[in-house]
Amino acid sequence: MCIRYYFILLLEIVRKKTRRFRHCLQGYSGDQSSKRIGLKSSNKFSKLVKNSAYFNSVINHGVSEELMADIRVLYNEFFNMPIEDKLSVYSENFGKGCSLYTSGLNKTKEDVRLWKDTLKHECHPLDKHSPSWPEKPARYREEVGKYTVEVRKMGFKILDMIGEGLGLSEGYFVEVIQEQLMAINHYPPCPDPSLAMGIVAHTDPNLITFLQQDQYGLQIQNDRIWMGIDPNPNAFVVNLGHQFKIISNEKLKSAEHRGVLNSTASRTSIVTFFVPDLHDVFRTWPSSTNHFLVMEHRSILIDSKYNLFFANHVKYKIRS
Repeated sequence: MCIRYYFILLLEIVRKKTRRFRHCLQGYSGDQSSKRIGLKSSNKFSKLVKNSAYFNSVINHGVSEELMADIRVLYNEFFNMPIEDKLSVYSENFGKGCSLYTSGLNKTKEDVRLWKDTLKHECHPLDKHSPSWPEKPARYREEVGKYTVEVRKMGFKILDMIGEGLGLSEGYFVEVIQEQLMAINHYPPCPDPSLAMGIVAHTDPNLITFLQQDQYGLQIQNDRIWMGIDPNPNAFVVNLGHQFKIISNEKLKSAEHRGVLNSTASRTSIVTFFVPDLHDVFRTWPSSTNHFLVMEHRSILIDSKYNLFFANHVKYKIRS
């Protein structure tokens, strides 16, 4: 679906509406940009997250390598199916339910074209949401169902470790996490990566994000320099979102990141978002840690539903 946007990009270059990007394509070692850690030491994990705005690559996470490999194959099949097999979930409107869309959420207002297709759907509870998922490939609902269950287990294990550092009781986040969503971003080879982005610079608006990637393309900003995160097919990249920054009164940071393109290989990122019910967060947050919850932050978030929060609080910054 993305190829038609190349011609739009060329037209906009002529009209001087789109600038070329100078991508910093360098990768650097995981111990500088992305801490590779296991889940065996909760103290080590919670301290690392608390003292870092960088992404963390998590290994020994409990999701089998076989399942992670199967899900990569499944999504490669999905995005390479004929267009007519994907039309049942294609949508120009971002909203609830399962939808496949091209470029960004609002193409008419984009400062830069995004060279990607995205499949987005909710995951929990499975019996409520899986009937709206794609029917092809035929094994989609079964395999993705297994995957979402395992990622959910891993997610709460990680949240318990972070919560320990915030003085929260074990299992606290199980009670307040309302939504679990997936966004699978497929970035085909781009004829000229200097004309577009995979996804522009932003911080995630939700609580916490888990990303599985198969090719290089994810970058984080460190001291105003864009640095790459080398993919590990058997690790999850963990990123704290804007909601965590808010409810912790900025004790926890959300890393600004973006996705760049290349001209030779496609890239697929499989992303899971955890989104809490903010009413429950404010209602149940322990009094012993209430210094985290500043009233002005409550006024920002208390009436926000996820889609509205996403639209209003995610930060897009285009950098040359």
